[in-house]
Amino acid sequence: MIYIIANYGENHLGFLFTSIYSIQKNAPNAEIYVFWQDINSELFDLSKEVFPKVHFVNTSFDIKGNKIVRISSKTLIWHFAADYLLKLGYKNACFLDSDTILIKDINHLYEDEFDVGFSVKDDVWPLNTGVLMVRLSEKTVNFFKQWQKLTVEILTDPK
Repeated sequence: MIYIIANYGENHLGFLFTSIYSIQKNAPNAEIYVFWQDINSELFDLSKEVFPKVHFVNTSFDIKGNKIVRISSKTLIWHFAADYLLKLGYKNACFLDSDTILIKDINHLYEDEFDVGFSVKDDVWPLNTGVLMVRLSEKTVNFFKQWQKLTVEILTDPK
């Protein structure tokens, strides 16, 4: 089981560290990948020493100047991460927002059959993209690619 967290910029480092800690505490056999960029912080550099088993992957997407790309950056990184990790041979992955805390191991949820699993909430926007469980395959990589494409189309549509 692998957990993926994206973190752009320094504003959410406290959330990121808490999330990593919660995963290591409650799923000690899990692997963690953090896809990050735009962080120039001594605190972040120290985190690599505090969390030596975490894989920190520096990305270089051009998201600063384009508001549409910035808003859709989660879909961009999820697609990148899914493709990256599939190529490394991973099968089951849980994509988390950096402000998500794991309170117990969820690996048993992969006993059910699904390609992409997500949680829902009683809200105007019921789909919670802050926790996505995925069986990595070419099909799910394509799902993320299409999601990213459609998100940009929606955000650029004046209607």
